[in-house]
Amino acid sequence: MTEKVEMSATEKKHAKLKSTSEVVENSNKQQLIYFGPSLKNLQQYQVFIGDLPSHVKKHIEINPALKELFVEPKELPLIQRNLKIKGTREQQLYDLVHKTKGANSNAL
Repeated sequence: MTEKVEMSATEKKHAKLKSTSEVVENSNKQQLIYFGPSLKNLQQYQVFIGDLPSHVKKHIEINPALKELFVEPKELPLIQRNLKIKGTREQQLYDLVHKTKGANSNAL
């Protein structure tokens, strides 16, 4: 039988303040979305908050063009439109990474 434990009003207030401060802290960090093709351990439209993880940095070392496939969330609608237009910078970068992704994934 489990016993239900109630939090005091002070504990509830403290928990709420803590979660609010974590949200504010995370919202101050840079957010980036990867719009390139899915690669090993890197999915299309994956969101990153703060610094990029080491496995993503490794992908960028192998193929520096990847760095240009990360944008702020507010830019995503324009990027998605440009991906559909042949010859745009976004479409060319996407194709470049897509064509080389097989060779690059073996190095990770």
